[in-house]
Amino acid sequence: MACELEPLSWKEFERYHRIAWENGWTYGPAHTELYLEYLKNWEYFIEYIQNLTNNLSNQNNCIKILIGEAPPFWAGNSSQTDRSYFYNIEQTRGSTWLNAPFKYFHYLKHPNLSSDNQIVFDESKKSLTFGKKNISVKSSRLDFLAEEGVILLDIFPFPIRQATKIRETVTADFSVHLDEYFCDFYNKVKSYIICKAKTKTNVQFKYALVTPIFTGLQILYGSKSKLVFEKIVKGDSPMDIVDFSPKTTGNFNIKTYKGELFIAANSFRNFFGKIAFDEKDEITLNPFDVEGPNYSTPILMDTSGNVNFSNFFNSDETKLRGKIDDSEMDEEDSE
Repeated sequence: MACELEPLSWKEFERYHRIAWENGWTYGPAHTELYLEYLKNWEYFIEYIQNLTNNLSNQNNCIKILIGEAPPFWAGNSSQTDRSYFYNIEQTRGSTWLNAPFKYFHYLKHPNLSSDNQIVFDESKKSLTFGKKNISVKSSRLDFLAEEGVILLDIFPFPIRQATKIRETVTADFSVHLDEYFCDFYNKVKSYIICKAKTKTNVQFKYALVTPIFTGLQILYGSKSKLVFEKIVKGDSPMDIVDFSPKTTGNFNIKTYKGELFIAANSFRNFFGKIAFDEKDEITLNPFDVEGPNYSTPILMDTSGNVNFSNFFNSDETKLRGKIDDSEMDEEDSE
């Protein structure tokens, strides 16, 4: 079992980047500054994983893996505060990839906090917001998520374009990338965590998608991508997402989302046929399999392109009947 986790070499990084560039997924050939940024962010990632494993015995040995699409795009002349890589504490721009899981898991641990403390539940909007106490420092949020066993793993190790073929068609090349890069990365991270963990009990892994909706659909239902994804997460479980329902006592019921309403195949296929596919494009979807990960894996993103744990894409059947405006691919993270 691997007790070391190494970054990609320049040769490996350049190869994956070139393949992505040739497929229209990213911007031009790889360059030195981008690779150096990757290496710097990698150091923050490893530091976070070490923090997580040090606390593993305190949070029931359950690791929650959020599968994202790619590190955020950054312009070469942008300041650190204009960037939002998840693990880099120097990059302080707001992002729902950080804020949404922090609010969600913080509320699960402290459901009775009032607005005078940290979090308040808005019954009219059914949403979580922060009160007067300032706990917005990024490093503090990351420390908390590490203690709760939350990890974000990106499918790509470098930024990719907002509007690309992987969001427009179900391509075989995307499944190849999942198989060649992400499958290996995902399992190496798991092995590293198990090796470094200071616990004698088994570590459990649960997963959810925090990708743009098109990407999430292709991962779960593309004829080839689905099979690769099943191989990647084999032995792990989809993450159960709780729904906050206010009671008259002021406390909250917790009911677990298990995807029961996502089984309506006809509703799904009707929806899928509406979202910006040309008639010339061939779309091959595997049949629904209620035992497979495509059935119960939540896609934790709303139609505005923000990570959302309470109003996410496949949280209920109404999301399948809606129509996503093509412009949602170009929406910036608004939080």
